[in-house]
Amino acid sequence: PDPRVQDHAARLLLSQPRPLVTESRRICAILKACGKTVSEHPRAKELLEHFQAAGEEKFRDSSNIAFEDSWRTAITLAEGSKPGWPDLEIFSESLTGLNRRGLDLVLAVDTTRSMEAGLEDLKKACSWLLPALQWSGANVRVGLLTYKDEVTTSHPLSEKPADDLLRPILELTALGGGDVPEGVDSAIRGTLELGRFEWRPSAARHILLIGDAPPKHSSLSAIESLVAACHQQDGFILHMVGMHPKEGVKVPFFTRIAARGGGRSLTCPPGNLGEELLALSLGTEKTALPGDLAGLLRTVFSATP
Repeated sequence: PDPRVQDHAARLLLSQPRPLVTESRRICAILKACGKTVSEHPRAKELLEHFQAAGEEKFRDSSNIAFEDSWRTAITLAEGSKPGWPDLEIFSESLTGLNRRGLDLVLAVDTTRSMEAGLEDLKKACSWLLPALQWSGANVRVGLLTYKDEVTTSHPLSEKPADDLLRPILELTALGGGDVPEGVDSAIRGTLELGRFEWRPSAARHILLIGDAPPKHSSLSAIESLVAACHQQDGFILHMVGMHPKEGVKVPFFTRIAARGGGRSLTCPPGNLGEELLALSLGTEKTALPGDLAGLLRTVFSATP
């Protein structure tokens, strides 16, 4: 039912060469069985004409024999292609794990002035990642916290992050700051503060801190003790995502903090944040995902329905 997926499917179909008669009949049978959904799509007539069914016949329902035969053929072809796509199997297994256990994910974001480029990357990434997670049906909830020297805003964990969190993220502005260290300690404590986020005990619990400045050195020991205790006793995992204009330059202390929190530390050059967040959200290594997965999700979900 998601119009973004429908539009992407229509574009893919119309980009293909005209099929032979047999294949055309199979595709038409499936299109016509979709009835109202296809007939109301803006490109319905174009689709039918493309597959040599100029719309002269009325749509038929899904009980039609031609549809049943065509659908079985499509399923057989799809099943037969699976061994050639091991990466998709890995992605499928990741989603299965999320559905079974669940994932609670909080984004803790530095919004000081130096994060202007980083926030733009975050907005672009979330514009497709949050709708994709919501559409997938995976058992994922996402929350948001922003900070400068102290926590500034928070939004509770939501099963519908595209509906509840995307607008607040798109409205974030980079203002204030001045001194280099920021309130990393306040942000981490804020994500764990009783009552702010209703973490599910049975779900995987991940915190993704996104920033470009280290904590105050005087708070480092307390941060390391806190995240280590939360990881060892309650299973929280803390990932530290360093936003920096120079590729390979790490934000001081992020690696140390992530190591104590059981997570990963990475430095993200401009433009790569979406792919990194996808891997962290699914709890997989970036290299374990299909190479074009982020690009596909971006293509389908970036556009406004």
